[in-house]
Amino acid sequence: MLKRELIIFDFETNGFNGTSVLSLSAIKAQVLETGLKEIGRFNRFYYRTPGEAENLSALQINNLYCKNIDKFRENADYPEYYIDDIAGFIEFCGDADHFVAHNFSFDKDFVGFETLISFCTFLEARKMNIGKNYKLSDLAKYYGIHVDEENLHNSMYDVEILFQILNEMYLEKNENLLKFFIEKPMNKKEQKYIQVRFNSYLRSKHETRERFLERQSRRPGKSEILKTIGDMKLPNSDINVSQFLKEVNPLLISLGFQELKAAGFNNYLKKFKILSTINGQTATNETSEKYGFYSKERRDQNGKEYQVILYNNLGKKTLKEYLGRYIMEQIS
Repeated sequence: MLKRELIIFDFETNGFNGTSVLSLSAIKAQVLETGLKEIGRFNRFYYRTPGEAENLSALQINNLYCKNIDKFRENADYPEYYIDDIAGFIEFCGDADHFVAHNFSFDKDFVGFETLISFCTFLEARKMNIGKNYKLSDLAKYYGIHVDEENLHNSMYDVEILFQILNEMYLEKNENLLKFFIEKPMNKKEQKYIQVRFNSYLRSKHETRERFLERQSRRPGKSEILKTIGDMKLPNSDINVSQFLKEVNPLLISLGFQELKAAGFNNYLKKFKILSTINGQTATNETSEKYGFYSKERRDQNGKEYQVILYNNLGKKTLKEYLGRYIMEQIS
């Protein structure tokens, strides 16, 4: 067997493609005849790129709120943002040109450079038909590897589990994995194209941050921001959160903030028990009414009933108040 070096890696992020990397963990391994040998580790935590709002749906899963990243980064000597540390990851990868991830199509979008030759254990689990789901934990259980469910979505823990899975696949001589190990790296022309894409990615990310910092430098003080939000005019009729944000987002952009998404703001309100999640959907609860929030049934074009959350005059005051809180948290 060729003594191949490979990178087994995992990201935890602030959402889907285009959002910030919050943690990156990787194990560099050498492929030997007797199995995989770990030869290096990379484990780092990063803040959201300036100008990007918290995605509470993602943070509730990975728990990488700023206060927790502060703890993980204590005495850290690497950059605060992943877009400034891509070169650090490339240095760690060295000459390795074989990359492994679970659900590779997701992770590859955050790397910032082309990951040359890749192997996806999620797709392999589907080919193996291991059962109904193809999650990392399902694949681990298939190979008899113990998984602590509470530690999943910790990027280094996920990589450690993936390393064990990959080793088991190798020992059982998984045909697709063996083909991946002996696949040749790209030629020089293709590598040049990779470097062009890498430079373009960095330039785009830095330009986004620079535009945000420029807007931020012109941002008014906290008291003026709160007054602007308080003075904001809203429709006279009862409104839903999408209608509220339609009025709010142009104002936020003018103040140097990112647009708010309905799901993100609803999740923020849930932190204060103003709204709840019932059967996977945002819903009112027993405390919502005192904040001016209520549910109403409506029908779509096909006559199917659905519920919408509406905000009366009291609710609009509540929305403004909690919008102000949210913005203050972003700049504190």
